[in-house]
Amino acid sequence: MTSRIALRAIALAALLAVAFVVAGCSTATPTADDNDIPAATDRREVIRIGYLPITHSAPLLVADADNGGVIDGVALELVPFASWPELTEALNSGSIDGAVTMLEIALAAVEKGLDQRLVTLTHRNGDAFVVRNDIGSVAELAGERFAIPHRLSGHNILFLRALADAGLSADEVEWIEMPPPDMPAALGRGEIAGYIVAEPFGARAVAEGFGYDLYRSEDLWPDWLCCGLVVTGSFADEDPETVSALVAALTEAGERIDADREAAAETAATYTQYGPELWLASFELGIEYRDFTPTLAELDELREALIDLDLIEGSVPADVFYDDSFAVDATP
Repeated sequence: MTSRIALRAIALAALLAVAFVVAGCSTATPTADDNDIPAATDRREVIRIGYLPITHSAPLLVADADNGGVIDGVALELVPFASWPELTEALNSGSIDGAVTMLEIALAAVEKGLDQRLVTLTHRNGDAFVVRNDIGSVAELAGERFAIPHRLSGHNILFLRALADAGLSADEVEWIEMPPPDMPAALGRGEIAGYIVAEPFGARAVAEGFGYDLYRSEDLWPDWLCCGLVVTGSFADEDPETVSALVAALTEAGERIDADREAAAETAATYTQYGPELWLASFELGIEYRDFTPTLAELDELREALIDLDLIEGSVPADVFYDDSFAVDATP
């Protein structure tokens, strides 16, 4: 082993010596074109993007399928997760380059000093507030157990708003965090009285007869935004070309989903264990794949809601969290 290392060292030294001689003999001076070449020719060979199997991730799935797993010459590797904490840990640690994730979780990470940037939304509206069949109003959730996907989620905001509108305080309902894929079965077993979540996990409970939609997210907050593509700062800074291409691909995929939801349902089904019928039913429940460029006013409204609930401090303004340099004008 030692001799092999020594041989490698000798070879490396020889190569460096040749390079030095060639450089020393060269009399060419850099041209303007040479100086214009970016120092960071660091375009990644592969980008890893995390997601949960929900309708909010559909543009990512469709973009991957439509582009053959390649975005502007860069391989796209999709990394599925079953829960938000697992996805968040991967994004925060840098083991993935980005993720379709909840804006609230990412905003909290940025407040903690992590360099993450929202570069595009991936949907508007489309979340379900599902309850057991025998529950007729939010007020009847008093004393019951209710599931949310994450404390730092828009779903939690909507849940607490619904409680307040019904005259209930948060401590009058036993709420728990639960991975979205586990929610329908938990409702069917009687372990919870309801939950709020992204599709297709609302539609699944309805299809199986476990419950029904008491509200849709847009009933509680019109033009609701929940998830978007959040990338690491290193990805955005070192390879902006690929980030731009990915944002454009997601925007185009959103337009294709809205134009042909049956085809999109077939595509989404190939990435998950849920069939195209469930995906199509989910696509028809209010979700919209349009207007992926949020306004600062919209993001500030979301920030204020989190601040009011003491979920974040509010130290990071919306224009720091949202990097609009990658925005795509999708207006026809």
